[in-house]
Amino acid sequence: LGHQPQKDLKRFYAAADLLLMPFPYTKHYAYFMSPLKLFEYLMSGVPMVVTDLQSVREIVGDAEAFIAKPGDVASLVVEIRRAMDAPEDARARADAAWKLSSKYTWTERARRIAAWLPTSV
Repeated sequence: LGHQPQKDLKRFYAAADLLLMPFPYTKHYAYFMSPLKLFEYLMSGVPMVVTDLQSVREIVGDAEAFIAKPGDVASLVVEIRRAMDAPEDARARADAAWKLSSKYTWTERARRIAAWLPTSV
C-alpha cells in the first residue's frame, strides 16, 4: 500500500484484526522516541502487540496491549498468537487502551503543558 494520507489511516486501522509495533531495542527507541503511532493505535479500538521498551511502557502496560520482547521474533509470534487465540482478552485490552487514549489527545497534552508552564514570565 505504501505511504497513506493521515486522513485514511483510521479506515485501515478499523479493518485490521491486530496492530503491531515491533520496534527493535536501540537507545533511540528505548529512551528517546515519542511513539506517535502508539497514540493512534490507542485510539483505534483495535488490539495491539507492542515491544517492551521503556518509551512504550511509559504509556501502555499488559492491561492495554500484548507485549513482546524487542528484537525477538519468536516472542512477537507468541504475542500475536495470544492475541488472536484469545479474542475476549484482546477486546478487553483494546477497550482499556481506548479508555487510556483520552489522556493523550492533543487537547489534553496541551492542557498538561500549559499547567506546567509558569503563570508569569
